[in-house]
Amino acid sequence: MEEKREPDFVQVEVALANHTVDATIFLPFLITRLRSMATTGEATVTVLLRDIQTPGEVRRDLKLRWSPDSEPRQPLGVGEKVITELAACGIAAIVSSYYAGIRFIAVGDEGVAFDYWVGPNMTRDFGLEVSGTMTEEGSELEARHREKIRQLLGSIQRVNGYVVIVSFTMNRVILSFHRLPEEN
Repeated sequence: MEEKREPDFVQVEVALANHTVDATIFLPFLITRLRSMATTGEATVTVLLRDIQTPGEVRRDLKLRWSPDSEPRQPLGVGEKVITELAACGIAAIVSSYYAGIRFIAVGDEGVAFDYWVGPNMTRDFGLEVSGTMTEEGSELEARHREKIRQLLGSIQRVNGYVVIVSFTMNRVILSFHRLPEEN
């Protein structure tokens, strides 16, 4: 029987400031989506870590807390899909740093098939592809995850990397690591 553990904890403002690029830009979008999951200044998501630090899948609960001062005072001036995607980028910045020890180094170039260059230091070691959704279907989330893996590994940059998929209705995040197939 698996031992019940306390949720991991992150203060979102601090976690978003821990990157080379300004990931704090995602804060209002992230809080807007997290507020739909909670009535207070915190929300808990289930994070599925796939081949992160150890082989296989590990499930962690992550409590995300934010300051009331960070909450948007007006409706955001973009559509719902944009809010979801930018909120997913915020989640990706948090979970990739917290669980994989990597930071956003630079935005991926147009057409490279992933969103960010990431690494543990100041170097562009890996690609990171992010996707957010409001789906309630686990099978759809898994299908999107497979699609984004293919997209990352099919990049013209030919890099190993990470995929982060976020479902804000399921309160679920998938963070996974992928290597390019070895060439013969």
